[in-house]
Order: sequence, then structure tokens, then C-alpha cells
Amino acid sequence: MRFDGAQVTKPAIDPYREDIDVSTTLAGGKLWLSMPVIIRPPRTWDRELIRVVKFVARANSVMVDLEGMDIVDNKHLMRVMWDTYIERLGALVITNPQQVMPGVNVPTYVRITEAGEVSNAVNALVRKNNWFDGVIIDINDDYPEAHLVRLDVELRRRGGIRDNVDLLIHMPSIRSSGGDIIKLVALGADAVIISGFVERALHGYEGIEDFRLRFMKFLIGVKREIAQLLGAAGIYSLQSVVGNRELLRALSGRVRDMLMVKLAGEDVLYR
Repeated sequence: MRFDGAQVTKPAIDPYREDIDVSTTLAGGKLWLSMPVIIRPPRTWDRELIRVVKFVARANSVMVDLEGMDIVDNKHLMRVMWDTYIERLGALVITNPQQVMPGVNVPTYVRITEAGEVSNAVNALVRKNNWFDGVIIDINDDYPEAHLVRLDVELRRRGGIRDNVDLLIHMPSIRSSGGDIIKLVALGADAVIISGFVERALHGYEGIEDFRLRFMKFLIGVKREIAQLLGAAGIYSLQSVVGNRELLRALSGRVRDMLMVKLAGEDVLYR
């Protein structure tokens, strides 16, 4: 699948000369991210590395998903997503809509891990969309992005519910940084949780200071690549990309049907 480039009526933008907004907001504006990226550290990283991850995430205004891990300490919690509620937590992650804690003023997300839970998530959002802020698609199959498209399309059909709900997706097998992230945003993601790619990018660090610098440069590089790709497509703001599958082109009929995008060369709407 390819991201559509600039056209005669939509010329390319130089990201070094003009500002391109790659930020995104979650939970109705409660969470601001400098780019649509959430970091999930590998479980092999020790407590000292997690401390650094939280510090760098706060410095770069991204979130950290510490699902199933120890938060280590109470610092920089505003940039942490966790499965247990504590004071000043950035976002609470639950596995069942019934676990919603009324009266707790913290962004809350439901994590779905099975394909069969997608329909339940849609129904829960229709009934209780003001109880939690969105869904994390964490389905370990060959095409998790197909579930993302399904959720995005269905929620848009349900009377504008999509405007009040965030869709996040965990992609452990992401191959590149900015390119794959932008494609997932165009398929409907408000932000992308990356894990395996982070571990590969930071492999071979020498000492905690080297790790901190590498992680900082990694985030800066991802943000710059997103801006460059948006500029190449003639787009000033990431928000115009969310769920905009018109910007994508499939190279096979199977991908076209699965992700509901145009086939390369088509000039008619797919759906």
C-alpha cells in the first residue's frame, strides 16, 4: 500500500521552510502529543531504562504504554498509560468496559486483544461513549489494521460517535517509522503504539547516557520523517489525514477490499 503524493493542485511543501503540524490530541483535548506516537518499552528493559523512557517521553510530549510493567516511580506520570489507577496518571487502560471507574477524572481506554471483541467494543462505545475515551487495538494477527478500519468505518456510521472516540493501535511489526505511522493514521488511527521497532532502533547502546541520547534522537527523527512525508504529499496538518483513506492506494485487490482503499489507478471512491 502506498501513501499518495503531491499533485498539481496540491503541491509539495518544504517542511524546513514552512511549519507542518504533526501533533495530535487525545481524550477530547486532555492529552496533547507532539506526534501520533506512543512508546511501549520491551519487557526486557530494566527499571533504570524505564525511568529514562518516561523522562524523554515527557520532554518530547509523547506517551508511554507500560502495560504489564512496573511504573518504577511516581515521576512523569502524566505521560504514562497504565492498567492500574494512581494519582496524576496520564491514562488508564482497562480490558473490559465494565471496569470503567465513574468519577475518576483520567482518560480511560479499553484494550481489545481478540478479533471477536471488536463488535463488543463498538456496542460499548455506542452505549457509553462518555464513560471512556477510546479503544486500543492490540490484536496479534496478520492484519490488525483491518480491525482498525472496521472500527473507524463503523463508528463514523453511528451518528458521529467517532468524533468523540480515540482509536489507538499497537503495531509490534512496524517496519519503518514515519511512513507506516502515517498510513495507519490514514486508515483511522489517532495514534500508533510502537514496540519492536523501538527496541531495534536502540539496540547496541552503551550505558544509560548513550541510551538517553539515542532515544531522544530516535523520537526527533520519527517526528521529522512524519513532517517530511506530509510535506511531500502537500499536507500542512496531520489532523486532515486521520481516517482519510483517499490518500492511500492499494497495489492489489485483496488489500483494497480488506482496508477499503482505492486500487492504484482508480479514480472513483471505494466506499
